[in-house]
Amino acid sequence: MALMLEHTSKPIVFVTNDKASCQRAIDMAAAVQVPVFMSSLLQVPFAQQLIGPDRVVGILMAHAKYLTVHHLASVGVQPDSNYVFGGAMDDDRCT
Repeated sequence: MALMLEHTSKPIVFVTNDKASCQRAIDMAAAVQVPVFMSSLLQVPFAQQLIGPDRVVGILMAHAKYLTVHHLASVGVQPDSNYVFGGAMDDDRCT
């Protein structure tokens, strides 16, 4: 899920699949006086614009199966745009 919450008048933006991560983001935002962005996926649209459409942004995560089109769309990544993704632990080489 990708959410933007208002919490103590500071925006919190994060992408997560679990409620524990959601609570950590809320706790983090409560502890600081600046906006909290807790997903590196938020950098993908910027990187795509920076490198242009003829190059590809790579997204590396532990397990690729957990990244969905909904996650990407929630942070502004267009389907079928210039990105690829893979899981470092998907083939059991990285543990």
